[in-house]
Amino acid sequence: MIKSHGSCTPNEIKSELDKEAKEIAIHQYEKGKIDEEGKEQIFKDNTIRRETIQRKLKEMLDEGSIVKK
Repeated sequence: MIKSHGSCTPNEIKSELDKEAKEIAIHQYEKGKIDEEGKEQIFKDNTIRRETIQRKLKEMLDEGSIVKK
């Protein structure tokens, strides 16, 4: 998912994660496993704040897991 983007900003990462969370929620809803309220809850449970992404990226940068260009 994100790996295929190469360089990207925290906002772009958040957008991709939100898109994936929405797809998960819609899939569960379409299967009839959850109702509309459950769909919203699954979306909330599978997204993170941009600030959290920034913090995690900083940690990964410090570990050498990613390279900042």
